[in-house]
Amino acid sequence: MAFWKRVSSWFQKDQRYIIDEWERGNKLVYGALTRSYLDTFQQFDEGKGILDGKQLLKALNSLDLYPSRSQVYNMLKTSAECHGRPDDETAMYVTFGDFCIYVSDLIDGYSMHGCDPTFTAAATPQSPPHHRQSLTSRYDVFLGGSCNPTTWRKDTAIPMLKHYSLTFYNPQVEDWSPEMIEIEDQAKNNARLLLFVLEDSTRSIASMVEAAFHSGDKMRY
Repeated sequence: MAFWKRVSSWFQKDQRYIIDEWERGNKLVYGALTRSYLDTFQQFDEGKGILDGKQLLKALNSLDLYPSRSQVYNMLKTSAECHGRPDDETAMYVTFGDFCIYVSDLIDGYSMHGCDPTFTAAATPQSPPHHRQSLTSRYDVFLGGSCNPTTWRKDTAIPMLKHYSLTFYNPQVEDWSPEMIEIEDQAKNNARLLLFVLEDSTRSIASMVEAAFHSGDKMRY
């Protein structure tokens, strides 16, 4: 028993040492695969230890991975949120740890969906919207319907969904950009439930047409 305690303590010390080194900015890398990721990362980070959107795309392309602009934007946005960085342009970058996760996720996604990463979307036939595979997360609920100036999402829907530990996609954001069109479309097509709320403070014509379309398309709303 004493022997195993000693082994366990050594292992715990080694883990703590690795964490301390990472916090000091010293990257300890184990394994040929992770080392190759680090070599690629450092090839494009210009010595800064981070990759912005353009650098990230070039690094992924060098590994024969070709995400869309919206996927790259989603990676940058997710990294900023996970690290608790302020929601502005200066926070839109990924660290080496983020980079490893995204590379692995893309490779797994290509493998799972039977895709060749060297094929572009334009070169492959398009599937119907509700059958199209996506590399983005699948949400429980898509919050469609009336947007500004309504606040039903923030005031009612989101607190309730969080209470029941349900995931959701909220298309009503302050810092909207064109890259979010594809992200929103993928979230909508992969959500388990489409929730459309229509308020009398807006005409909601587009939302009504969209809800009717998805209803006819046999999606749940």
